[in-house]
Amino acid sequence: MTNTDYRTTLETKHHNGRLLSPLTVKSHIQTIEILKAWYQATYNESLDCALLTNYDLLAFRAWSINVQRVAAATWNVRRAGLMALCSWIGDSSLMDDVRALDPKEVTIRWMDDAEYGRLMRKLERLPKEAVTALEYQRSLRDRAMISLMLFAGLRVSEVVALTVSDVEINERSGKVLVLHGKGDKRSELPLMNPVARKWIAEWISAAGLSGNVDLFGVTARTAQRSVTDIGAQAGVAGLSAHDLRHTYLKRTVDGKNSSDGQRVSLEVVKKLARHSRIETTLRYVEPSWAEMQDAVGGMEAK
Repeated sequence: MTNTDYRTTLETKHHNGRLLSPLTVKSHIQTIEILKAWYQATYNESLDCALLTNYDLLAFRAWSINVQRVAAATWNVRRAGLMALCSWIGDSSLMDDVRALDPKEVTIRWMDDAEYGRLMRKLERLPKEAVTALEYQRSLRDRAMISLMLFAGLRVSEVVALTVSDVEINERSGKVLVLHGKGDKRSELPLMNPVARKWIAEWISAAGLSGNVDLFGVTARTAQRSVTDIGAQAGVAGLSAHDLRHTYLKRTVDGKNSSDGQRVSLEVVKKLARHSRIETTLRYVEPSWAEMQDAVGGMEAK
């Protein structure tokens, strides 16, 4: 398939009795260009449409969503382009289970090790980069907030509702009391990460807080904006508070939050996540596209 051949087909294609618009044609061509580049990088060979499989398109979907992390609208545009391609090939079964994304569906996203490392480096540097006293105070506040999502799995609404007395910090342990979690549930969560305890203690000391006063005194929107801004500075575009919680759960099940590096059972992670159903927890910790590639990386040599 050449771009010229396919473009000619698209430009003469009718949908609901009308020719495809130039914008739609351009979008479909762009989708195939992205597919070609992905195919070459993944299989080390050029795309031959006659050999395209359903697995290829399912893998392309997983890569688009889990690695590129495209928005639902972007994926659905790509999917329309793939459907046009499969129609041209003459095999609609290639699109089996290559589902659209509901824009309202929460995409489960977590940071990979490189992104996690960049964010941690940025958080450590924040106070050092502050120019004014206000910036310094805000940097301590923001990284303390982020630490509760990244190392205890709190939701942003739970973080901004905390009071100073809801957090207990000891030399070798700590805990957080969530009085009104999702479903108005009361929970007590461990805070074992020493970095998180240090950052929270530094914020409390610098702000002169004590007793039953608000720990952060900001809205959920402000907290979310801080997460996104700091993520962008760390090279993690579009980072959200949900992503921090998801990263906590994923790293916990993978053993990256454990002192001994051992993986943690789903039942334990379910309790830490405060999920009522194990199926919900599974969505947060399923293998990423990179992990699936690593798992079968040695098959070629065998």
